Amino acid sequence: MKERIAMLTPLDINEKEFTRAFRGYKCEEVDEFLEQVVRDYSQVLRENQELREKNRHLAEEMERFASLESTIKETLIVAQQTAEAIKRNAQQEAALII
Repeated sequence: MKERIAMLTPLDINEKEFTRAFRGYKCEEVDEFLEQVVRDYSQVLRENQELREKNRHLAEEMERFASLESTIKETLIVAQQTAEAIKRNAQQEAALII
């Protein structure tokens, strides 16, 4: 099983504090950028969760269809065997009549 790596959360990004340095970046620009990162990252996380759920649902559907396929194959085999038995019986009856 895969080991889960701790991921950044939007809250981690939002609460990140940077140390101030002489002639550093403009705080407003950094804050605006981080807000955009939080919005985009939150959206990506939501989409990822939706896709995981969809993938789980499709995997369940696939299992259901595989089971249905197996049942149909078994039914066809039984129908073929029954048809062959009926044919043999009809041939035996025909031979008795003749």
